Amino acid sequence: MIQVKIIPVEKVARVHGRSLLLSLLEKEKLLTRISVLNNVCFVTETKTWDEYWRVFNELDCDEINDQLHSLYAAWCGYIQSGFAYSQKQEYCFRYFSLLDRLLLISSENFNAQIRFSSLQTILGFECFKVTSTSSDNEIFGTGTTTVRNPNYLLAKLKIPNIPDDPRYLPVITVARARMPYLFKHYR
Repeated sequence: MIQVKIIPVEKVARVHGRSLLLSLLEKEKLLTRISVLNNVCFVTETKTWDEYWRVFNELDCDEINDQLHSLYAAWCGYIQSGFAYSQKQEYCFRYFSLLDRLLLISSENFNAQIRFSSLQTILGFECFKVTSTSSDNEIFGTGTTTVRNPNYLLAKLKIPNIPDDPRYLPVITVARARMPYLFKHYR
């Protein structure tokens, strides 16, 4: 006798979606948007490294460019290693070094709009918008991944074996979404 188990379409879509996201995160692309289709499946939007950080070109600052290049090398190394624990520290260090340098330099040298856009870009790094395909311009949520977000990974460096938990993610926002209510703080 053959037993057949009927799996609801939502569950199949969830499993397929999880596989799609994991395969996407294993590539050197930045997930910037997930558009939900009929509350069942989704479509992703990604950007290359250069597309995502384009606003930093307006800064025209060698120090920032050097820090960004170091972050890129650490980010690529972390992804290529299969998210190895040994690569997390360098990746987090490079991310926070860039943020620190940007905060020091931008308060002195750049106009408010460039500073705001740059800060929004770095704080939204490895976060994505959640939209509906029926209203693709309306952002109704934000998301991130625990495997690539340097803010989250920093907390995991101290206690690597604890289960994933959003309380270890201090902030989440999305770049270039002028919607401050999407800025979240979990603590």
